[in-house]
Amino acid sequence: MAQFENIKNLLEQSVKLRKTIPTSNTPLHKINKEGLSETQINDLFERIISESTQHSLRMMGHMDTQPFDEAVVADAIVSKLNNNVLFYELSPIATRIEMYMIDYFCQKLSMSDGFGIFCSGGSIANITGLFAAAGGFQNQQTRSDIEMFVSEAAHISIKKAATLIGIDNVTVIHALASGKIDIEQLEQAVKNSDVKTKIIIGTVGTTIQGAYDDIPSMIKIAEHYGCWVHVDAIYGGATIFSETHKHCMDGVQYADSVSLGHQKWMGVPRVSGICILKDKKQMDQRLAMDVPYSVGDQMNLGTWGIQGSRRADAITLWITLCAKGEKFIENWVDTAIEKTHTFYKMLSEDENFEPVHQPEMNLQLFRPKKQVDMLTAHKQLTDKGQEWVSLSTWKQEPVYRAVILHPDTQIENLSNVLDLLKQ
Repeated sequence: MAQFENIKNLLEQSVKLRKTIPTSNTPLHKINKEGLSETQINDLFERIISESTQHSLRMMGHMDTQPFDEAVVADAIVSKLNNNVLFYELSPIATRIEMYMIDYFCQKLSMSDGFGIFCSGGSIANITGLFAAAGGFQNQQTRSDIEMFVSEAAHISIKKAATLIGIDNVTVIHALASGKIDIEQLEQAVKNSDVKTKIIIGTVGTTIQGAYDDIPSMIKIAEHYGCWVHVDAIYGGATIFSETHKHCMDGVQYADSVSLGHQKWMGVPRVSGICILKDKKQMDQRLAMDVPYSVGDQMNLGTWGIQGSRRADAITLWITLCAKGEKFIENWVDTAIEKTHTFYKMLSEDENFEPVHQPEMNLQLFRPKKQVDMLTAHKQLTDKGQEWVSLSTWKQEPVYRAVILHPDTQIENLSNVLDLLKQ
């Protein structure tokens, strides 16, 4: 236990004492025939901690944050027990918890007939939903009969999914300056399509701007032209906890498939996600496959989805939400978005920088008003090792990208970013 206490102390001190993104280029310890002493192992732990990016309140560049302590402890227990949710007998309480969590989110989404599974990450959740849209295991139709309609602002996992599933016919739809998909262009593209299976992709919380698509309009188009609608709510799905911002998820309850990602805005370690289909019949028809090497009268979660063995990640999420409560997540979401709006106002009044868009969630793009070498400026920001935002591209132009996600990030930290970038 002393070793674990030492690691905890190292983690706490590392946030306070070192650069946000430290240098990591010294030679690694070589694996030898003989094992290491406890002191040597502690040295390795200390090095990993000291040379790793720490998602502290100063790290404002990506959709990542520190998991809650309850989640870390739960995840350690999950790892130690090493239960496998492939079969009930390998994961009795984990199976019950996963089924409870699936039902919990179906109720939160108002998908009363929905059914789903946990997946090893958001990308796998998206791939699972789109695999179901393409027919799944039971409908091996020619992929040339499928067309996917996706926004240019959609997550890269959507295009990866199309390639993996074998969908060559992918139509990229223009995104507005806000990051939302152009609904008029989408409807025209769907109208002009004569393929058998049409799949529309909507996003709640785009990776670049945190925008949410007009899902209700997508649903109307889908109903008129007979399309499958998949909603990638990996990031923005947490807004279902907020009375103020739950409108971001309007229309999602009518989608054919939805992906959620609790490793982002729910404070659990990566990687874990959820894929939900609007009814269990679709799950059984498209994503079910018998697993003959375990027969019994209990539900085996390995029956559904594209994965076999999986960690019991539902336990970590369940314990975290039980410990924190829904109100905590709601306050986190509301406060983060409020801070982002404040940052937008700050940028609008700044003499050196300007906002690229008006934020809808907690992501803000901005750029310098004068022409500068943004790549060099960003490298200097990284070298300074203090507050940090990422450098991204939007419409082929470089932009700074702030993600106000860590609960303890303050407006002062955002102001410091601007000061550091203009030096």
